[in-house]
Amino acid sequence: MITFRCIVQEGCIPLDIRPRLVSGLAGVTAEVLGAAPDDVQVEFNEIPHGAGYRGGELSTTSLVRGAIPPGCEQPVREQLLMKLCDMWCEVTGCGVDEVVVNASDQGYVPKSLFLKSVTSKSTGGIITDSRVFDRKIFLE
Repeated sequence: MITFRCIVQEGCIPLDIRPRLVSGLAGVTAEVLGAAPDDVQVEFNEIPHGAGYRGGELSTTSLVRGAIPPGCEQPVREQLLMKLCDMWCEVTGCGVDEVVVNASDQGYVPKSLFLKSVTSKSTGGIITDSRVFDRKIFLE
């Protein structure tokens, strides 16, 4: 089973277009990975209005988080991600800067990394592990 969890901002992705998104996600996945459309499961989670911000403004960004069979070659994964992004933008009318698409191998568990960071009053940068970066945190 291939799964997609779509995390959307409340009010940004209307309920009436979600069936088209489900069909699109299943269709693109079937086309690129050769999976049966019935083997694709999609769920939507909404971030309540006013709880998601980007750059100090209410966010309109959606996250499409996929779990695909392990062993997918990188060029195939890239093709899948591009086609999923294109489909999402076509159906929703959003721009490419309003959607983040991910396709991780099923069973992949990212390493959790907890960093304590504070904003430097003198530089405006973020201090992490005693290093200053210009508003970005780089993980090594």
